Amino acid sequence: MSEDIKIVSIIGTGYLGKQIAEKAALKEYTIRLYDTNVEDLEKFSRKLKRRKKTPGEITSHENIKDAVKDADLIIEAVPEILELKLEIFKVIDEEAQPNAIIATNSSSI
Repeated sequence: MSEDIKIVSIIGTGYLGKQIAEKAALKEYTIRLYDTNVEDLEKFSRKLKRRKKTPGEITSHENIKDAVKDADLIIEAVPEILELKLEIFKVIDEEAQPNAIIATNSSSI
């Protein structure tokens, strides 16, 4: 199954989202990042790109639609706020390709 995954989208680049992105980048996946904090998102994206150990392509996006387009795996890692998660999953459901794997990093709601 992992060989079928080429593009990984991470929605939310707080502490855990960043950890997930770093691990995925090490595995040579194409990484697409989205967060509402654009300044922090760009800073983190540049940090990942500078690392010689992260061979995967990394891009940051200003909207969820572009971040999840054609993604094989979408990981939601936003704060534990039910309304926010519902809003995020609504957009993901509308924009993701039909066979995308959608996961959440929620520990509890």
